Amino acid sequence: MNRMSKLLFALGLISVCSGVSLIVFARPINEYFFKSGGIEEMNLLQKLEVKDAIKTNITAYFGSGSNYTIEELFQWENNYLKWTDTLSIFDRHSDPREILSFGQGKCQEYATLFASACIATGMDVKLIVCEKADYSNGAHAWNQVLVNGSWIDVDSSLSMVNSSNRYRLWDWWSGLGTDYLIFAFELNGICEDITDQFA
Repeated sequence: MNRMSKLLFALGLISVCSGVSLIVFARPINEYFFKSGGIEEMNLLQKLEVKDAIKTNITAYFGSGSNYTIEELFQWENNYLKWTDTLSIFDRHSDPREILSFGQGKCQEYATLFASACIATGMDVKLIVCEKADYSNGAHAWNQVLVNGSWIDVDSSLSMVNSSNRYRLWDWWSGLGTDYLIFAFELNGICEDITDQFA
């Protein structure tokens, strides 16, 4: 039994014995799994076998070349990935090779696959996730890509570049900083709260 499993078991036992609600512990547990999951996902995208598989797929799609634009990566991704609102929890994937194989996704799959394409083609990228403040549910995911020394927002699920103002119309925007937080998962294993950049 790993450390987290032991902790969850102990919290459950304490809860049953003392009548303390697990809701008190839900936020820190959710936060742990959210942050560690995002960091693990970024680590996976950097593995040589993942980078090679994605790079091979991109090269096969375009026929040749090595310097791709964001728009070309949109084109490649949209050729293989179609938006769906009907994914079950069992249809969600964080490995870009599985996302390519499954061929359907929501914003998280789009952001993951786009991040892997950026990494495979040598672009600096971050995975950006808007999450409920209690870490119970994500509202949206997209990327930031380093272009000419500046980080720009890239939302491949909407084929948008540097248009984060569009999010101001979405339900979660009005709750930024209180009900929702925005996090950047970076290639160096850092998870940073960047809500202030948007609020």
